[in-house]
Amino acid sequence: MDCPIDGSVLSLCEAIARELDDAVDCDHLKKFCDKYLKNKDYVNVTISRLLSDLHLGMLMVDNLQNLGGVKKRVAVETLCFLSHMSKSRDIPVVYMGTPVLQDLVQNDLSMALQLTGDGEIIMETLKNNSYWG
Repeated sequence: MDCPIDGSVLSLCEAIARELDDAVDCDHLKKFCDKYLKNKDYVNVTISRLLSDLHLGMLMVDNLQNLGGVKKRVAVETLCFLSHMSKSRDIPVVYMGTPVLQDLVQNDLSMALQLTGDGEIIMETLKNNSYWG
C-alpha cells in the first residue's frame, strides 16, 4: 500500500482499510473507519487489531518519502504507529521509499530508529545496462 500524501495516521489507517476491503472483497472495514474517523486512537487500535485478526503476514508501505513533506510531528507519529503495530501485533512492516526518505531519516535520530529497528536493506539505483535489455 502507499503512504498517503498527508502522511497522517488516520489517512494511513483509511488506506489500510481500503486495501483490506479489496483483498477480502468486503466493505465493512471502510465503513467502520469512516464512522469513527474523528477518534484517532480508536481507529489506530481497531486497524491494528483487524490486521492481527486477519493474520496479515506482512504490511508493505511504499512511498514513505511522502513523510518528507509533512510536519515532523506527523511523520514521527506515523512511524511510531507503524513501529508499535509491528511490535505489539507481530506484523512485520516493510518500509519503502525513494532516496528522499533516506535523506529525511538521516537527519532525525528518532525517525531513523523507528525505520531501522529490525534492520535495513538500502538498494542503490539500478543501472540501465544489457542485463535489463
